Amino acid sequence: MTEKSFDAEIKRELKINLSAVLRNFVRLFLKLWSLVAVLILLGGIIAFAFTAYTFNPIYQTEATFTVTTNTNGSLSGSGYGFFYDSGTAEQLGLTFPHILSSELFTDAVKKELGSDVINGAISASVIPDSNMITMYVTSADPEDAKNILEAAIKVYPDVSRFVIGETKFNIIDPAVVPKTPINTPDYPKSILIGCAVGAVLGLLPILAVALLRQTISSEDEIQNIINVPHLVTLPRYKEKKRKNKNVNQAKIITHRASPQLAEKLEALRMRVEKELSGEKNVLLVTSTLPNEGKSLISLNLAYYLAKHGKKVLLIDGDLRKQSLWASISAESIEKAVLDSSTMPETFSSINPVNFKPNTVNFEDSSLKFDFIGGKTPEAETSALLSVKLSAIVSSLKSNYDYVIIDTPPASGFEDVILVNDYCDALLYVIKYDFAYKSKIIETLSLLADSNASVIGYVFNSVPYLHGERGKYGYGKYGYGKYGYGKYGYGYGYGYNQENGEKHDG
Repeated sequence: MTEKSFDAEIKRELKINLSAVLRNFVRLFLKLWSLVAVLILLGGIIAFAFTAYTFNPIYQTEATFTVTTNTNGSLSGSGYGFFYDSGTAEQLGLTFPHILSSELFTDAVKKELGSDVINGAISASVIPDSNMITMYVTSADPEDAKNILEAAIKVYPDVSRFVIGETKFNIIDPAVVPKTPINTPDYPKSILIGCAVGAVLGLLPILAVALLRQTISSEDEIQNIINVPHLVTLPRYKEKKRKNKNVNQAKIITHRASPQLAEKLEALRMRVEKELSGEKNVLLVTSTLPNEGKSLISLNLAYYLAKHGKKVLLIDGDLRKQSLWASISAESIEKAVLDSSTMPETFSSINPVNFKPNTVNFEDSSLKFDFIGGKTPEAETSALLSVKLSAIVSSLKSNYDYVIIDTPPASGFEDVILVNDYCDALLYVIKYDFAYKSKIIETLSLLADSNASVIGYVFNSVPYLHGERGKYGYGKYGYGKYGYGKYGYGYGYGYNQENGEKHDG
């Protein structure tokens, strides 16, 4: 496969998976539904307030009358009579709109009102084949509407006599002052629209994040992008919050604390023992980003190996943080005891020659493992990792069945590359729905270029959905179609607590 076709295939594999997008959307919505609800409520309130604030009431009044014309054609005198004929009615229907919009009629109404403007609009409708007319006036002022209509009715005969002859209006329904506006706002509709806008504003960002968030949410997704064996899937562990206790701290998980997780950790122990044989006994544990659970896995792997009679040394190789000592010295279910008073303040203060590690003891006197680490993070790590840690591992390796080194994340720091030079194998931790696929590929590509012997990956913190318990077994190896990928290697993330909040690269 050429490099071009390989890159094209990788891009195809990284295309949007609709089921993954749906899972991401549902997951984010369940976390942010309250914010969406607030936006919907706020949208409805704003729509109601805006409609009420911008509402300008319009009032309408009307008058209905009949029109009769002079039979003698005379414009004055009392010896004539008015009557109705169909020809006149048809002419009325044709000429009425034109007369109402004429400048002559408008000027006559203004003069009658004694105003330079007409604060309203005049219209009329003629009932077909009759001399009955309804005239309307709409205005922002109900009094003006009535006054304008009365003025229009009064001046119309004088203006229209030059067109259809002398006319007379016989009022049927006179004009009255309107009480309510004709344009009352539809508040329920406005509120509904506002709520819909609020929902869109709340859901669109969630959808955008769901589309762009190319994280790992299943074993199949991992196997499609990397060629690393799957050792075990660990379910998510939630510890009850307790006063003055850091729940983000790595801790030993026993069967009493979580039978399901303990069973999977036992499976991981068996897999590691199978992969490490002979003189290969130094294992490096790392991940793509902080907070993926590598310290918890390192600690528990040491515990379960020791529980099965293995002599284990656990080294806190994350010199930038040095937090494992606090996890071990903290009170746990198994009553682990580490004399923190004998802990060196920093890793740099350790003398590799004739150095004796601290021992972690448990209630069962036969259960224990050794530990090396400091209390305070180191400012400089490269020299310590390449010289001091190398000397410690070289001098102590032959004294233990297994040496487990917990390191910083591999993406963004060269520490893992330096430590890898004197390790026999590497265990990679991938947290559910955390690091981006491209970042995982980049990191594993970097490790491949460094000749790291990756024995497999742990899919960590997977939530068991209802009806899916037992779906993620540990007896299956997952082999992808491709290698580690040919991507660059970046440093774009902050470094924070191991098991704290999510940190997407």
